[in-house]
Amino acid sequence: MSRGEAVQVKVGIHIVYIGNFRESDMEYTMEMYFRQYWKDARLAFLKLNGPVTFSGELPDVLWQPDTYFENGFDGRLHNLTVLNKFLRLHPDGSVLVSTRYGKLI
Repeated sequence: MSRGEAVQVKVGIHIVYIGNFRESDMEYTMEMYFRQYWKDARLAFLKLNGPVTFSGELPDVLWQPDTYFENGFDGRLHNLTVLNKFLRLHPDGSVLVSTRYGKLI
């Protein structure tokens, strides 16, 4: 990635629960894992043998894509005991961010 070059971000969604359908409002409730993957060579650390994982609020110190859900009504990060978010940084600068969202309507 160089200055001015677009970053290609791959996304994946794993739905854990979907229900509470309300036909009158055309709304429903869903819980899911939302994952984003991209490569940033500036973060490469080839001297280590494997990936490093950060959890909680620490992943927020690195740049992340500004993702939004079009037509989303309400949502929250799932944080029963701790914030359900992690960032895995690979030696080649590849980044994986996984976030659990609950109560998406």
